[in-house]
Amino acid sequence: MAAPILVSVYFGSGAAGEEFRRMARALEYSALRHAPAWRLELREVPPATGYRSTLGVPAHEANSAKLDYWRARIAAADDGDRVLLIDADTMITGPLDPVWDLPFDLAITTAAERLPFNAGVVFVRVSDRTRAFLEQWAAVNRSFLGDAAALRPWRTRYAGINQAALGFMLERAGHGCDVARLDGAIWNCEDSNWKRFDPELTRIAHLKSELRRAIFRGLTGRRDLAPLVAAWRTLEAAAVEASR
Repeated sequence: MAAPILVSVYFGSGAAGEEFRRMARALEYSALRHAPAWRLELREVPPATGYRSTLGVPAHEANSAKLDYWRARIAAADDGDRVLLIDADTMITGPLDPVWDLPFDLAITTAAERLPFNAGVVFVRVSDRTRAFLEQWAAVNRSFLGDAAALRPWRTRYAGINQAALGFMLERAGHGCDVARLDGAIWNCEDSNWKRFDPELTRIAHLKSELRRAIFRGLTGRRDLAPLVAAWRTLEAAAVEASR
């Protein structure tokens, strides 16, 4: 069986682009440590063009471009390929291979508080069903980008635009896929799960919002973020040293 594939894309412009380059380098290094047999596809791409948010939210435009990249990558993959679609602001903190022991077409990760899931980590077993799922997810996302009224109720429930469109898919679309929900504290430790971060159990940590500000600008009053900040800085230092 072919090795699993990790796919991540980020935009390289401005100060935020420099932060993403640093995070992508650390993500790549962490994947080499914890998933050494995987194929890694981390791409820096030009700023998103051709996407216009009617709400005027640049993050919605960038995330729409990212989702289109994911869609195209799954469309081009072979049947049976095992693909992790992952945001670049993440780090791998434990072995990833055990996820493929679970039965699913797609697997997403749960959040612990207000939102039901976070769409920054998606595991895919490639088939006609999952190709169609990504096509429809991206199409719904594009329709929401240009229709603020249609987006509003889904954004209220799920936040963002990728997550809003994914919520629509799960609630309304007859996609025919087995969608597993993985424990976010293990497979996507984002803001709602940071207090549950455990270096012995967590496999992926997500450097969102306040955690990212703490890492790059020291802006946080949350003591519970200290272990994650320290883990990422240690990881980045090792990645820089390895690149010399």
